[in-house]
Amino acid sequence: MIGKAMKRHFQRLVSDAYDHPNRKSHRRIREAARVRYGATPGGALRRRWSELFIDCVYQAQLALFREGHDLELGAAPIGFEDLKLRCRSSDANSSVIYLYGFSDNLTYFPLYRSCVRAGSVAIDVGANLGIHSLVLSRCVGAWGTVIAYEPSRTIHDRLLQNIRENGVSNIVPRNFGLWEKPGRIGFDPCLADFNIGKGTIHGGAPLEVPVTTLDEQAAGFGGRIDLIKIDVEGAELSVLKGARGVLAEHRPILIIEFNPGRYSIRDVIDQVPFDCRLYVLPHTLREPFAPIGVADFDRQVDVLIVPSDRDFRIGPDHGISCRR
Repeated sequence: MIGKAMKRHFQRLVSDAYDHPNRKSHRRIREAARVRYGATPGGALRRRWSELFIDCVYQAQLALFREGHDLELGAAPIGFEDLKLRCRSSDANSSVIYLYGFSDNLTYFPLYRSCVRAGSVAIDVGANLGIHSLVLSRCVGAWGTVIAYEPSRTIHDRLLQNIRENGVSNIVPRNFGLWEKPGRIGFDPCLADFNIGKGTIHGGAPLEVPVTTLDEQAAGFGGRIDLIKIDVEGAELSVLKGARGVLAEHRPILIIEFNPGRYSIRDVIDQVPFDCRLYVLPHTLREPFAPIGVADFDRQVDVLIVPSDRDFRIGPDHGISCRR
């Protein structure tokens, strides 16, 4: 817990960074974020300081959001080549990119670069504002394709904006969801939340959206699917159930946000029709890709599922080699 004076200090710091890009307040936050996520080396004490500092920054962002702050922050780099995202202070997903100078998903990026071949197809289920789709678009190259599924109309419009911002032509955005069978289903977009990526598909939600299966969609992709990323706030298992044919034919690498309490790791593996190895994706560049078994987890993690016949190796400093 931090005192009221400290909370006010961090709110002023963040507010000043919002209003004055690249000034002292903003540079302080960026420096701390680079240490926090391992982009800049630091000893144990400096790392702990950066974690506390960034936690306070996030709480200040949240407090400003609750006070009604909604500022257009412009385009900021996501930390991969020259890609940028249009940012607003009213959502966590893009405001942290503006403040940090990179996406806090940066541990995915070397994995995508190593495991996705030029000319292949990558699938982004739960594309949100498009961070992963944009990086994957560079990895598949001019002759490859990224299919980006985002059922929220509001977020989908911002995804389109980010595609235009970067002049990308190989992302196919689709404004509907994936499920275990085609039809329509309830969807709660959770747009009043600071984290706009919390929208969930479930039967009792007031808004209905169209859904289909990945197996129904795959016939029109026109290439080999190298990777599928699924982040749909607890509905991951249903997406997998509708993709059994795709998984059997293409044997892609899978990246899944695991939501304990909704299903188990064993439930996930039961939907994967090939032998595989599992890893927990690290949250920072200092942490390893930790191999895991099928024992139940009690925390939310991002799980990397690699077909056993892939020559997948992890070297020092997150160096990754991945071949079919």
